[in-house]
Amino acid sequence: MGYALFGLGGALWIGGLVGEVIAYLLIGTLAFVASPLLLWAGVVFYTVGSGLLEPSLGGLISRAAGPRQQGIVQGSSQSIQSFARILGPVCGGVLYAQVGHAWPYWSGAVIVGLAILTMGLSRPSLQADADQSRSSAPQSSGSP
Repeated sequence: MGYALFGLGGALWIGGLVGEVIAYLLIGTLAFVASPLLLWAGVVFYTVGSGLLEPSLGGLISRAAGPRQQGIVQGSSQSIQSFARILGPVCGGVLYAQVGHAWPYWSGAVIVGLAILTMGLSRPSLQADADQSRSSAPQSSGSP
């Protein structure tokens, strides 16, 4: 039974990732084709994909930090996400109104690219810190 639940969890995580990718592609095509149908489809895929993916990402973020940094890392992650959810629509609206309808999408693509690059560069450092914290954490004896 445990393996079935593990497989189901993996399938849901992959489904969330695929949903997010489809959503970004649909919303990104709005830079070329202004269509309300593409926007609605992108929002639906994003909502479903995000709901399936974000809990798993929270778990991965918690595992990337050692036991002593859990609160700092998860609190920082939530703070950055909240800040982006406030600032993103404001900046997107300004770009849309002042520069053109395609610029919010192009700037979003640049930001996502920079985020991927940053994560790729910082992952070895985060993993080394987590491994060091785990090795220095007190080990339980296994007996009650």
